[in-house]
Amino acid sequence: MKPRRWRPDLHRATALLLLAGGVASADGDARWSFLVRQLGSAQDPRARVQAAMALGATEEASALEPLCAALRDPVPLVRAAAAKSLPRLHETGALDCLLAHGEDADPLARAETAQAVAAVRALGERSPRIHVAVLPVVDASDPPADPALVALARSRLLSRLRWLGAEAAAEPEDRSAARTQLRGFQLRARLVHRGPEVSVAVVCLTYPEQEVLGEVTGRATGGRPEDALRALVPHLLQDLAATFEWNL
Repeated sequence: MKPRRWRPDLHRATALLLLAGGVASADGDARWSFLVRQLGSAQDPRARVQAAMALGATEEASALEPLCAALRDPVPLVRAAAAKSLPRLHETGALDCLLAHGEDADPLARAETAQAVAAVRALGERSPRIHVAVLPVVDASDPPADPALVALARSRLLSRLRWLGAEAAAEPEDRSAARTQLRGFQLRARLVHRGPEVSVAVVCLTYPEQEVLGEVTGRATGGRPEDALRALVPHLLQDLAATFEWNL
């Protein structure tokens, strides 16, 4: 009897990830480096599939490089998972690596790559609706928070704004040269890290006029502060968009 090859469909692999509660080591370590290591070197292809899906779920631009590298994985399902995850990053830079692997010999991987190419192209063709300047995040923690956490807060704000379809201001940007064709806003964020809790307050102003519109605050607890911050920022931006009528 001819042996059966392991080849579950991608939806089943995704369900496995959800039931497992994410990809983590035995002691609960879900750090970024662990996911990248799993995707690049785990012996079990199912672990690599799970890592690819988990990296896509972060919606972080820094997942672009490891996911693009996974398009060269010897197992078709891993390549398909990487292709499926790339559009979730909302990074137009994914297009080049997707096109380079568009003629995959495996039907599933080729189909997922084609769908990903279409999604990323559509992302690149959409027009921004607002122009947003994000100032450096102020650390109001006592004692001061890890500078890497403060830097992550700003990078997460910027990447999620682009994900939503906003145009991020150039860094640095002369206010007199700010785009006038789009509605402009400026965000001033303040972060407090205290024990297991991370809180962020974001003041929204018109831009370039800099008239204060109001403030949105949020907090998250539990787990690593970096993970709490990644989860918190999307909710803050949703509140900002709804409160100040960004119409994204």
